[in-house]
Amino acid sequence: MICFTTFSQVGRTDLTWYGRSDLLKSVLDPHVSSVSTMGDVRVMDAALSVYSDLLEKSGEKKSEEANPTCKMNDEERLVKKVLQGLEVEARLEVKEVLCRHLLRLAPRLGPRVARWLSRIARVADAVLAAPGGEETCKAHLLRVLLVALSAEGLPAPTAHAGALLRTLFRLLYEASKEEEEEEGAWQLLSEDCLECLTILKERCPSEFDGNVRGLAQLAVNSRFDKAFSEICV
Repeated sequence: MICFTTFSQVGRTDLTWYGRSDLLKSVLDPHVSSVSTMGDVRVMDAALSVYSDLLEKSGEKKSEEANPTCKMNDEERLVKKVLQGLEVEARLEVKEVLCRHLLRLAPRLGPRVARWLSRIARVADAVLAAPGGEETCKAHLLRVLLVALSAEGLPAPTAHAGALLRTLFRLLYEASKEEEEEEGAWQLLSEDCLECLTILKERCPSEFDGNVRGLAQLAVNSRFDKAFSEICV
């Protein structure tokens, strides 16, 4: 509470000139990637919100370079903490908080998101492949993946294309199995899923062709077949 009150009372000059930014970060750091009890989830959520706002308010100058040898800035360090949390966290409520904040942070990385694609792809594969019950997390991760795949200057993600394609097609299939009158998961996931598949088709045509060859002969269900025919045109 003291941290949040302090943050609300200072401006950019206070944060950058008097060291309060570093003080607030040191207070927030222990709370942004892990929780010991479910009661701490709200603390994590609040800490991530304040940390993200702090980085905007302090006006840290960001490099537009995507060079993997560039020094990480504070936003990248926060993204790293969130990804680390997602890699080890099993509780749905915690994953939802982490996914939501990752979605907020990823677009702000600009071209630097390229060097986090491997970690994002690994986390996305684990979350998107999970059976049911995590539609909100999946929707956030799909959007993060879409941001990463769409980043300017990103080399063709051939190293991750095969695994991502299999995960995305499996996700599309699972969502398509809903009853026609139950549009929840399909509406929430299908559009971004298809956009990710379209990008991978354009950027990694050989990997795409190799993964769809067997699917082309199958009649799965009306939803999946229609989406599949559109993506393979």
